[in-house]
Amino acid sequence: MGQKDIERYPEYAFLFNETITKYSTNEKTRTSTKMALDGIVRDTVLLSRCDYLVCTMSSNVSTLYISN
Repeated sequence: MGQKDIERYPEYAFLFNETITKYSTNEKTRTSTKMALDGIVRDTVLLSRCDYLVCTMSSNVSTLYISN
């Protein structure tokens, strides 16, 4: 996600934390830091407040959300 997406879809609110995104996409830090855990918790809270969800089944967080 980037500025292009935000400009292309101005009617939508994109909620994300750039720092947590960097930690969660780095293979060395995504499972071993407090920041990564914090990102998973924040994602779960945000997903619980969404009206709609578009995701891939390769995401463990998406799979968790769909199964509940």
